[in-house]
Amino acid sequence: MARVKIKTGPHRPSSLSPWFAPFVDLWGVYVGDGCVTGAEPLEWKTVLAHAHNDVEDEWFGWVCVADPYDVITTKGQPTVTLKHEIAHILCKNGGHTALWRTVLASLGAPAEAKKYERKQNGKSCQSQGVTSGTGFGGAS
Repeated sequence: MARVKIKTGPHRPSSLSPWFAPFVDLWGVYVGDGCVTGAEPLEWKTVLAHAHNDVEDEWFGWVCVADPYDVITTKGQPTVTLKHEIAHILCKNGGHTALWRTVLASLGAPAEAKKYERKQNGKSCQSQGVTSGTGFGGAS
């Protein structure tokens, strides 16, 4: 699918696409070689993006994406990479859990979710679950 180049730097999700409106826990998307925190993640050579999904993190709700072309499609939809990270925001404090895979599939990326079926790291979203009012489910 064709993608749109996004200007590097911080963005409010609503400025990128109306698709993001229901996701109240998604505070921002930082685009470029680095992180919204100002740090340059060492893993950028192998990782396309990361989510600040720890509720104790002052940057909770932010997603950082390295490639300006890996944010939004020409149809105004988030890319699979961004859906992957939004699922992490919705599953607070969790990794690639069963709940995360369900959330990711509901965001319209079932093939991406399937890639992680056997790669669980033992963490789960447990009682935190998915925040009500986040728009989880049916968005794509």
